[in-house]
Amino acid sequence: MDSKIKLILIGVGVVVLIIILAVLGVIPGLKKSGPPAAQINFWGLEEEDFWEPVIAKFEEKFPRVSVKYKKLSPTTYEDTLLNSLAEAAGPDIFVVKNTWLAKYKNKIYPLPQQYFNYSQGSFRKDFVNVTEELITPEGQILGLPVFVDTPVLLYNRDLFNAAGIAKIPGNWEEVLDTLSKLNKRSSSGELTGSAIALGASKNISNSFEIINSLIFQFGDKIYDSAAGQFDLQEGAEKALSFYTSFADSGSPNYSWASKFGQSLDAFTQEKTVMAIAMASDLSRVRAKNPHLNFDVLPFPQPRSIRIPVVYANYLVPIVSNFSPNVTSAWEFLSFVALGDGAAIYKESSGLPPARRDLLSSGTSEEDKIFGRQALIAKTWPVSDEKSVKKIFEETVETINSKSLNVQQAVSQMLSQLSFMQP
Repeated sequence: MDSKIKLILIGVGVVVLIIILAVLGVIPGLKKSGPPAAQINFWGLEEEDFWEPVIAKFEEKFPRVSVKYKKLSPTTYEDTLLNSLAEAAGPDIFVVKNTWLAKYKNKIYPLPQQYFNYSQGSFRKDFVNVTEELITPEGQILGLPVFVDTPVLLYNRDLFNAAGIAKIPGNWEEVLDTLSKLNKRSSSGELTGSAIALGASKNISNSFEIINSLIFQFGDKIYDSAAGQFDLQEGAEKALSFYTSFADSGSPNYSWASKFGQSLDAFTQEKTVMAIAMASDLSRVRAKNPHLNFDVLPFPQPRSIRIPVVYANYLVPIVSNFSPNVTSAWEFLSFVALGDGAAIYKESSGLPPARRDLLSSGTSEEDKIFGRQALIAKTWPVSDEKSVKKIFEETVETINSKSLNVQQAVSQMLSQLSFMQP
């Protein structure tokens, strides 16, 4: 064979070999990166800042999966989500409140337990009890929780000191002992400064969580899942009587009037000395008055209570039934809740973790309070959050207006809730 032809053939062979090696990625820098194996669309209600570091770490670990988070407006979130799901479209992952689980159950793709080798027993060991509602009676796991939020008592340290109160209240009885010193009245007896923001519904932030906590504390289950019926009896009557007494001008507990405005705004403006907030409220409280000298205390319990309890709520990301990327979506949620993502989310959001091992990692007293409360928290299966909250609000208003006495109001409340079985 002619030497010239040999050289040409050798040259062609070398070029072909280089191309093959480049395509296979053997020669670094020459292989073009293809599109991700999966792009996960994720809709939620939380700030982008909460999720950006979590997503960045996940994509670093799983470079063939891309996650795109989109925050939607709380006012239009459900309408947008339900319209998309009705068209078998929408995101791969979307966030729901725990109180929405019954409504969205048939739109959720449960955890493929065999693929991920993760059982309901593992779930119970890893996460706080209140989140076990994510396990269906059939043993399916609907989602993996990231945080659990509970109400706490905020108190203004400067106003406590000014009133000469050295002992910080540790239970409801001790809260009541502070009222006479903290309430401010005019010469005519009109309430001009509030000791604690409690007793109403529309202008008390977290009134639903507060009332549920009190009903649990006074011994009613609210909903008895075993019996399949609502349980509102003497405990509910005592709880609502106690709660509404703070807005009753004829009660020795009277501490709150509508003129003070929204409870947390009143707290930041020092119109009230104490208020109830959730962990998710604290950044807003601090932003509204950066100079406010306040501290966080556990949600008060009755002095005689044997097992402390508080109501909890939380958001949980779940996988859509209509997602074409269910395995990758669950890979992400597993990373978020069970992997490194949980600690990253805790750091970026400031919200109390749902994972047991992370509860003990908090160093501040605030972290420890929310951690302890996550362990004692309860909830109940709300079928329709908006309607149920409206019933609670109207019950409080009925008692405050004295249209019905407490016993009658609770009876009416029970009757209305009975049409909303989970």
